[in-house]
Amino acid sequence: MKTIRQIAEEIGVSKQAVFYRISKPPLSKAIKKFISKTKGVLTVSLDGEKLIKSAFLNDCRKNDTVKEMPKENTSFDSIINILKNELEIKNLLISEQQQTIKELVAIIKKPSANTNDKSRSFISGRAIPKTLSIPIKRLMKYQAKKLKDFRQSQRDNRIIKKSLP
Repeated sequence: MKTIRQIAEEIGVSKQAVFYRISKPPLSKAIKKFISKTKGVLTVSLDGEKLIKSAFLNDCRKNDTVKEMPKENTSFDSIINILKNELEIKNLLISEQQQTIKELVAIIKKPSANTNDKSRSFISGRAIPKTLSIPIKRLMKYQAKKLKDFRQSQRDNRIIKKSLP
């Protein structure tokens, strides 16, 4: 035996909606046999519970808004399945990114055959790969220029020191 409140929670409606439904015909006539009042609380037998749930389910079908009976495990299972699918997708993305990183490292480590290339890095003497993004290229060029300027200032300092008595 369940209370009206418990049945309402299972269906996903308010207890006032259940009271309203059981007070209207044809459900009111059919449900009278299955309702009892003990200590001021209205309780419904298992058969009455089935009648109430079927009345709400039939009403939902008439309105084209079918609400499935809430199932505790179904919602958790669906959430778990969604999370598993997302995890698989993330793992695939991570493996692709790792492969891309390996390829870029191999490109950077491979010495270039052409020494007259204008896109050479002053630091390593290797060409900057086209696969690197523009901000990384700019940063490398900036660092190379700073290093070149530093080396030039070192040379200038040596020349000045040699010229001094």
